[in-house]
Amino acid sequence: MQDGTQEIISGKFSHQVSQDYLERIKGDEGITLGGKFSAKIEIGTIKKPDGSTSVSYTVTDLVQKKSE
Repeated sequence: MQDGTQEIISGKFSHQVSQDYLERIKGDEGITLGGKFSAKIEIGTIKKPDGSTSVSYTVTDLVQKKSE
């Protein structure tokens, strides 16, 4: 995927991102439901012995964008 393209992917959140998110909900920062976020995603690619490829996605950082 290149910057600026739109594609739906599925994956997991790293433990640290999940912990940070929970702390923001409990803290003064809060989280805006329906807000826009910027994410850093780690892409793991595994080539299997049969020649097929498996790709996994893990969010490693999540930052809420400021409302315009």
